[in-house]
Amino acid sequence: MSDISLNWGVLDYALIIAILCGPGAVLGLITGAALLPGHRIRGAIIGALEGFLVLLGYWHVHIGSNLSLSDGGAQAVLKSLAVAWPGVAIGGLAGALAFRTHRLAGIVAGAPAGFILGLYVWWLLIDR
Repeated sequence: MSDISLNWGVLDYALIIAILCGPGAVLGLITGAALLPGHRIRGAIIGALEGFLVLLGYWHVHIGSNLSLSDGGAQAVLKSLAVAWPGVAIGGLAGALAFRTHRLAGIVAGAPAGFILGLYVWWLLIDR
């Protein structure tokens, strides 16, 4: 029995989420700014938000599903890609159709969103 208690507050959880999802926000910021040259600030903001949310969704599924029982981080990512690949394809296609003037930006934005949606569908329907 331990006498150490972990009393975490809202700010502590926010810091943990920022640390775990920060790399996705930075990568999304750079990618969004690069893919929308006429709208760099808007692309950077949208990209950072999407990158943050994609990692937040991945961590949520990872912790709550059998992905956390994989051999390691790399194995969990490979397993998640193996089960959510239809979402990546559908999301990329939907993004390309939605962003007709910037098809590459649409694919790059739609594929990660489809990945997370596909991962959630797998988690809710199959992994339970």
